[in-house]
Amino acid sequence: MAGIWTDDKKWEQEWLAHEIVGQGGQGVTKRVENKKTGEIGCLKVLSKQNDMERRLRFSREASAYDTCNHFLIPTLLASNAHCHANTECKLFLVTEFIAGPTLSERILNEGTLKWGDALKLTAELLRVVQYLHENDWVHRDIKPDNIILRDGQVAAPVLLDFGLSYKEGVAQTLDTEHGQEMGNRFLRLPELSIGSAAKRDERSDLAFVGGILFFVLTGALPATLQDFEGQMPHQRKDALAQLSALSGTTAPLFLDFLDRCFSPVLSRRHPNAMSMLSALENLLMHRGYEGSGPEEDLAFIKSHLQRESVAELQILSTNCRAVYNAMDNIVNGVVAELNGQFVRTQGGMQQRGASVHTNLGVAQSDNHEIRFSPRWEIDVRGSDIVVYSSSEFLFRLDALKPETSGEFSLSVRTHLLKGVRGLIEAPSRQVIYRGFFKATPLASLRQAMAEATRLNKRVLAVLYDDKHRQLSKLDYSLGYFMEYEATKAEVHENFVVAILPVSEAKHLVPTGTLETARWFLLDKHGSILAQQDVYANPDEGLKTVKALVMYGQQSA
Repeated sequence: MAGIWTDDKKWEQEWLAHEIVGQGGQGVTKRVENKKTGEIGCLKVLSKQNDMERRLRFSREASAYDTCNHFLIPTLLASNAHCHANTECKLFLVTEFIAGPTLSERILNEGTLKWGDALKLTAELLRVVQYLHENDWVHRDIKPDNIILRDGQVAAPVLLDFGLSYKEGVAQTLDTEHGQEMGNRFLRLPELSIGSAAKRDERSDLAFVGGILFFVLTGALPATLQDFEGQMPHQRKDALAQLSALSGTTAPLFLDFLDRCFSPVLSRRHPNAMSMLSALENLLMHRGYEGSGPEEDLAFIKSHLQRESVAELQILSTNCRAVYNAMDNIVNGVVAELNGQFVRTQGGMQQRGASVHTNLGVAQSDNHEIRFSPRWEIDVRGSDIVVYSSSEFLFRLDALKPETSGEFSLSVRTHLLKGVRGLIEAPSRQVIYRGFFKATPLASLRQAMAEATRLNKRVLAVLYDDKHRQLSKLDYSLGYFMEYEATKAEVHENFVVAILPVSEAKHLVPTGTLETARWFLLDKHGSILAQQDVYANPDEGLKTVKALVMYGQQSA
């Protein structure tokens, strides 16, 4: 071991370069040969040699190779990284040369792995990670490009590139980590993002290993723990069908395994490598089979219902309903306080997974001209239940133990009363809070034009006559026009929305009166591109909005 650490200022003093075999964020790698002994190695030369933080990381990487003694971790042959403080030294390290393709190359050239091979590869990788964690190392950059299959064997995944690794006390603590994003684009983890205090948690490595298993079975990158619909990698349509077919009757066990790998909340992941390996080995003991009978199907369904994630979803669903029920009681309390002059309003109730979406509020009982009935969304976001509405209410509760009395109850009550008062003072604004749109419409054309310029979008302005007894039938016509969720999504994605009285945009309506509400499509300079009455028909609404989107694309 004494000859491993060298004071050579350049790698060329002892090594002869052959071909380049790779290139990463920390440096270039080449196959090299020792000039004296003929030993073959893999050379990595640090890029950005003047960056002191990179030099420290490089020293930490060399120490990892030197101190870790495992068949699936390359052995360190030589390095001058201990001289990281001396900028005259061009830092390098040489490890044993591992013959074989990277895991990325194997999947690209030969396709995805069979079920048994994928689980065996993952099990071996977990044993490497378990060894690292037992020796207080966290890798933090496990991805297909950093795994070489020794001699092409899927059961021999050699783990490379310890450039982002961490061990307390090795090569100093890098205080800059708090303000940096760590990890890789193969799977972005929230705990490795900027500002996170959990960048050295071992469970990050376990999520990466779960990503490797997902990748070798599907050929797809997991990318993020949750997509735009809140779905984890294995819950997305194509992947779910593929993985369910591969795992057969073990699908509930397997999906539960991935539920824990990809949970955005650290505490819900596999607690350690040993536990994750035990769960994986349990999968290896089971084999899926075709032609199941009704009893096998019943056992499959019961197994699915016992998945921890399914049981937790039931709890979260119950908790979201409890939050809604608490809000319902608050509304009823407000109605009682108003001595029968107002009534409770509620409609459009939807429950998707655990989340609850509904319109809920109060209205003046005689004619509903004063109606404060926002669109509420009660959604699970990570470890929180987030309550928000089209009237700009926002509140967060613990997802597993939501406390709906006290501060939450007071906030909802206060918001309702303030909303009703606001509509008494300005009745024409009530339609803004009805949940017709995904975001609260603007009430100023000037603000809408500024926002359109900032976002490079067009303005969809809906005008009504504020002197008309029914406000140009705005509530009725716009409610039906915007009824479909698809219409709301198209409008939200493509336009800045404003709802305005004629008095605020007289140049758009020369007569100054409107019997029926009217929409105007404006460019970001305020020029009228199209206009039409708001038809109280949801099919017509969706058709019209899609045509306006296409109009913009053709114009561009």
